[in-house]
Amino acid sequence: MKKLTVPLLLVSTSAFAVISPNCQTFTTNANPSGAIGQLIPGDCTSIWDTLKASSRFPDTFQYNKTLPGFCFVSANPIPAILNGNPVNLTALSAWTNDFLPAFPPGPSSLGHDNLATAVTQVTVYDAQNTLLGIQTLGKLYTRDSIDLSPVIFGVGYGVSEQDTIVGGSGAFLGARGGYRIDAFLDVSGSVNITRINGSICPAL
Repeated sequence: MKKLTVPLLLVSTSAFAVISPNCQTFTTNANPSGAIGQLIPGDCTSIWDTLKASSRFPDTFQYNKTLPGFCFVSANPIPAILNGNPVNLTALSAWTNDFLPAFPPGPSSLGHDNLATAVTQVTVYDAQNTLLGIQTLGKLYTRDSIDLSPVIFGVGYGVSEQDTIVGGSGAFLGARGGYRIDAFLDVSGSVNITRINGSICPAL
């Protein structure tokens, strides 16, 4: 008997059917006026607790490591497009001590690297079929590398980030892939996202 394999599903209670067993594009529309979403400084204690409870980043939270006190949470849902379908994202993120960047610039900087590293939880919501309320599709868990060179060397406030998907839940169980985030920092310490572009792939 031929074994039936089930591809990565994106399912809501209504119209989100099976999209593809292949990698799916994950991107955002450009906003001519600036940012499409914002991550603001958040309470590290609660964010660390949530990320630790996910069990996706055991090395980050073992041995009572001292983590940098830079944590972020989405100010509002961030609009995105997954394989042509509108979705909304919320996120919480915490920097790790895998790299310690020369940030903030000056004598109080964390270290001497140009990169920062982070772990992030992204919750994806169906933005297309909301008659029955907000439908949660699942969560993505990523490990992130953030290039802070422009800020560190005083040539701008733009930062680029590469996020590698290390797992997921719900419709994204076993997900892999990755995406790039372009953003800029502002004086309040917030991260203003201008673009997301990448792909989400089903489990092998």
